[in-house]
Amino acid sequence: MERSRVSQQIQQLIERYSFLEELARQLEERLKLLETLYNELTTTISVVEEIGKMDSERDTLVPIGSSVYVFARIKEVDKVLLGVGANVFLEKKPEEAVEHLMVRRNEVVKELGNLRNQLSSVLGELEKIRGILQSLSRAP
Repeated sequence: MERSRVSQQIQQLIERYSFLEELARQLEERLKLLETLYNELTTTISVVEEIGKMDSERDTLVPIGSSVYVFARIKEVDKVLLGVGANVFLEKKPEEAVEHLMVRRNEVVKELGNLRNQLSSVLGELEKIRGILQSLSRAP
């Protein structure tokens, strides 16, 4: 009877371990996406700040996709279009756009912290289960 109970406990731990492994994988994927978004926001903030400082026309390259660029001339630097979701764009002064982007980036930083804490907790639980399974497998 004792052996059956131990066997059942091992099976439950293995199932929990599999679930947590998948959860850890999903959290890591989400972290990678948010880190990419953070980097993109940081780059965008820098570019908008530089554009806001321009006092004359400038030639530039504009990406149009699939590593293809077109030559363009930036004429008006007192306004940028800021995507706010659902294909809605607002015309903003560069400084206002930077403020908005910084708020977004701060939200991403908070979410990154939350996800890192969750991942740490999940990894800790995985380690705990691994130890329990090792001790149960050594038991006579």
